[in-house]
Amino acid sequence: AAFAVNTSFADMPPDVVETSKQMMLNSAAVGLAGSAQKEGKIITQFVQQLGGKPQCTVMGAGIRSSPVNAALANGTMVHVLDYDEAILRRGNHPSNAMFPTVMALGEQMGLPGRDVVAAFAIGCEVSTKTGAAGDFDELLPSMSRYGWHLESIAGTIGAAAAAGKLLGLDQEQMEVALG
Repeated sequence: AAFAVNTSFADMPPDVVETSKQMMLNSAAVGLAGSAQKEGKIITQFVQQLGGKPQCTVMGAGIRSSPVNAALANGTMVHVLDYDEAILRRGNHPSNAMFPTVMALGEQMGLPGRDVVAAFAIGCEVSTKTGAAGDFDELLPSMSRYGWHLESIAGTIGAAAAAGKLLGLDQEQMEVALG
């Protein structure tokens, strides 16, 4: 929680910023490709039926929806073709959760790109460290060995950290969000 609250864009090495931007661009590209797939069309139709205040972009659909619904649709589309990035030697694919989260909140709140990139990087770091916690097998983390889908656990915690960063949570609020 302290890491997520206290880390800023200025604290990040240039290679972390560049890698984060590349990961986000990759997510956008695979999400746009996913929007043309059957699953992308189904989730877009579902989000349209849900309605919601049109604050955030649903990729490739020409529609807007609530932040939650846009993140749901965009996250689904990013994962449809399974061309998302991987954190090598950790088996984690954090962009599936981080990208739709930071893009929806960043768009809703009108935040500068630096804040969105920083939150993305922080969320990826938290996700990857959570997935690897207490595990020294670099190729297949214990969560995966025990049958858990790593992103469903570590990705969710990382997305909470990324969202909390964008929302400006203090340490106590971030601890609650991560819990």
